[in-house]
Amino acid sequence: MAHYALYVGNKATKNLEVGLAQGIWGFKESHEGFNNLRNGDKVVLGYDVSHPIEIFGENPPGYPRVKKGRFQGKFKKLVLIEVSRNSFIEKRTIVWNDDIYPYRFNFRVIQTIEDFHLYLSDKPSLSEALRYSATTKGWLRSINPEDWPIEGEDIVLTPEIDQLGWVYSLIHPKWEDWTKIGCTINEQARLQTYHTSVPDRNHKYLSKIRVELAYDSEQRILKSLRERCDKNQIEHSHEWFNIKFEEKMLRELAIYLGIEILDDD
Repeated sequence: MAHYALYVGNKATKNLEVGLAQGIWGFKESHEGFNNLRNGDKVVLGYDVSHPIEIFGENPPGYPRVKKGRFQGKFKKLVLIEVSRNSFIEKRTIVWNDDIYPYRFNFRVIQTIEDFHLYLSDKPSLSEALRYSATTKGWLRSINPEDWPIEGEDIVLTPEIDQLGWVYSLIHPKWEDWTKIGCTINEQARLQTYHTSVPDRNHKYLSKIRVELAYDSEQRILKSLRERCDKNQIEHSHEWFNIKFEEKMLRELAIYLGIEILDDD
């Protein structure tokens, strides 16, 4: 598994929205990073960088197209993605309105990080890869695995991909009567994904239980809660329930459903 980075400027906002919605990205031209890209590789997609003087000092001339060793800044968004298909060429199917971008790859989103500050001293290969991408045509460039933006990462669990992990109840003070049920293998990485969607970043776990099959356990708990809500005409939406949970309720419900809890949360 290889790691890469690419830069997307704010002029490509609409293309980025389309790409994220459809899980696809493309380039006008082939290049080394594209040719080497394989299923399972990880990519940092850096979007819309700025150089606040109060943080990084004087703006280098030509920023962000600067000389090697001078690229750092505040990214409006980093999207961490996993390639889900080897790179390919497709010249007939139109995805974006402004051009064909035939050199493509498919992906799934692992995590989104907003307002990311990238310093030269912290992740030098990531800084150089994003600088290179910004000065070319958004081309891919490899990075060192240790410069991946987060230490841990989450994966999306499914019936086919299920493993040891956590089922959690999550709350936010703005919606104090609502509780979300979810599952994860990395509770810190998953919490970060919720923080990116609400500016005040006040989501917090009410409780967590560690189980052998996190997805299966989550689905059993969700099914039970949906049935309860439907029976009692309680509002719910996907994994959110208009139920004010207490800390012990998730554990009690899991035990009632015969779910084995491996250790204390």
